[in-house]
Amino acid sequence: MSAPQNRAPDGEEARIARLREAVRLRDSGMTFTQLGDHFDVGRERAKILVERGRKLPPVDAAE
Repeated sequence: MSAPQNRAPDGEEARIARLREAVRLRDSGMTFTQLGDHFDVGRERAKILVERGRKLPPVDAAE
């Protein structure tokens, strides 16, 4: 029996989703300290997540 499809995103999709979430939360007014607590990574790592998330291409409107 094969594993169910679309159950959990693969590693790359999960990474991109996390980066997009970091940018969304930062844009909604969350501080880097709060982001670090939310993602359990610390303030400096939260800055890196947002920086990398901003470099991603925009999401297609169809998605």
